Amino acid sequence: MGPSHQSLWVVLALATLWGGRRCTCTDAESNGQSIHELFGKGTEVDTVDAFRVLREQLDAEYTQMLERKSTLPEHSPAPTAECDSPVSGEPGATPAVKVPSTSQGKLSRAVTCQRPKDRTQWRNTFNDKLLDLELEAGRACADPLCQRCGLELWEAFVTPDEAVTLIEHAQAVMSEGKRRADAKKKQKSAATPMIEELAEKKKQMIDLSRSALYGTIEGHVLLVKVLERMRRAVSETFDLPLGRVRLSSHFVSKITDQRDLKESSWHCDESSFTTFHFSGVLWLSTAGEDFDGGLLVFRANETDSSPLAIAPRVGRAAFFSSGWENIHRVEPVTKGARWSIPIFVEVVPSPADARRKRFVQQCIKPKSVAAYDTCLEQWQELLD
Repeated sequence: MGPSHQSLWVVLALATLWGGRRCTCTDAESNGQSIHELFGKGTEVDTVDAFRVLREQLDAEYTQMLERKSTLPEHSPAPTAECDSPVSGEPGATPAVKVPSTSQGKLSRAVTCQRPKDRTQWRNTFNDKLLDLELEAGRACADPLCQRCGLELWEAFVTPDEAVTLIEHAQAVMSEGKRRADAKKKQKSAATPMIEELAEKKKQMIDLSRSALYGTIEGHVLLVKVLERMRRAVSETFDLPLGRVRLSSHFVSKITDQRDLKESSWHCDESSFTTFHFSGVLWLSTAGEDFDGGLLVFRANETDSSPLAIAPRVGRAAFFSSGWENIHRVEPVTKGARWSIPIFVEVVPSPADARRKRFVQQCIKPKSVAAYDTCLEQWQELLD
């Protein structure tokens, strides 16, 4: 990782510490340097100035996106037979309603939070086993903020040009990652088929780490900004304090021809990982134009009796609570390439509560000399 990328991680750490506060600084903007110029020096980077520019751009771009959203009409999904989900194909089942890729609009669904009555079934259940669970009202997540369940659809989350830039960046990162992985593979003994399959899947997904290692600074900074937009959108959609919304997982995903896949897995995000409290997905390509298939389908639940099928569209994003009220799956892609950015966020303690906890763990009841050394290093922050 080069010096400019290392400095970007410093800026990201500062952004995390800053939390939900807005930047009103204009010094960096007035000096005429863009964020790419500041990070592209390849030597020493003024992280304070770079952070100010990054934060100014984030605030301005997010405000512009909200303005675009406010001008859109409400979606009115209609029953359709186009969704090939078994949900709509079962005899006597209510047909799925579909949000097409040919129109733009807003959609919001408030739903009743759900979880399995049997707590031993909270982890890693899929397909028939998942669908057969007896559910009750509530969330596996114990934090009261997790009780805000629903689904919301946003449009124009990124511009078409931003989507193209992100795809090109992801393609370059995947290509370089594949080249390095293949080089390592030649130096090692033959891997098992399962390990090779996992390695191939990993090549089709990138996170911030791979983006920083293998991509350009321009593409990487854009990915950082888009992920932050998505974090803010989760905060706004579910009325969560921004400082308590932490990215738990994220990646850029490319799905290509899956004609050999008869059906995809029904799943619940919170069942897969306990730190997945709210989920989101941003699409960078359009169903019916860039690929066929690939609909995001939600099961019917206690609040909505009809399944919901969402057709991806460039710039469209869906944000939803990750509990059993939003069991879903992605229909197989039968042609082309489906590009998206899924994120999963965790509701974490407030920064003040986290500092108090760390102070007790590291200063009052340290379990090792290393813990106490950390206490001394962070003393001023812990008691700020």
